[in-house]
Amino acid sequence: MTDKTPLWQAIADTLRAEITSGHYPPGDRLPSEATLATRFGVNRHTVRHALAQLADAGLVHARRGAGVFVTARPTDYALGRRVRFSQNLAAAGRTGSHRFTRLETRPCDAAEAQMLDLSPGDPVHVVEGLSLADGQPLALFRSVLPGWLAGFCDHARDQQSITAALAACGVADYTRASTRITAKLANATQAVALQIPQARRCCGPWRSTWTTKAGRSNTGGRGLRATGCRWCWRTRSRGSGGGAASPTGCPSR
Repeated sequence: MTDKTPLWQAIADTLRAEITSGHYPPGDRLPSEATLATRFGVNRHTVRHALAQLADAGLVHARRGAGVFVTARPTDYALGRRVRFSQNLAAAGRTGSHRFTRLETRPCDAAEAQMLDLSPGDPVHVVEGLSLADGQPLALFRSVLPGWLAGFCDHARDQQSITAALAACGVADYTRASTRITAKLANATQAVALQIPQARRCCGPWRSTWTTKAGRSNTGGRGLRATGCRWCWRTRSRGSGGGAASPTGCPSR
């Protein structure tokens, strides 16, 4: 005698197949619990159990007061010396964009001064925001750049691009000097921005240091050194040679 498949498991399998087939694209809201209960002829508790399994698998996420949404699909993100966010996503067939949430100039702290070869208290430009793929949240980022890049925040605000803002400041090219990747649980504000459960593990902080040789910029002979952090959800990082650059358990990163 074979064991019967639990109702909630059968519902979860059906919804998983429909999500995989594209019936519910990334970012779409699933039908309400009441609608799904009517469809499958079960109570809402059974539906809730099925949705919880899909959430544990990273296929959906709940937003308080809004419903249950399909999670964005994983994106391969190659790490190389001249990797640019928009180019990386374009290579994966996706459209990248940024939404800046903070642009300000302030004195740097001791840790920032050490990373940027500055003195504590020297001015730095701070940029924070949300990176999106096809309009869906993919990562939070924070970049700190030396304050001698005159007008950087204004250029970034106008162009909505760090690379374009650097070019407007005379920095024609820059390269990645180093990258360090770790994983941590998203805090409340990060979870809201990334549209994931607070207890879900994300990749971050992913800290990169950028540099440019003095001969490659019009900055009075000074070489640029800047640093950035990125908190990512559902990316898979690869080194420029194709090898894995970070664990894939961040999750499915």
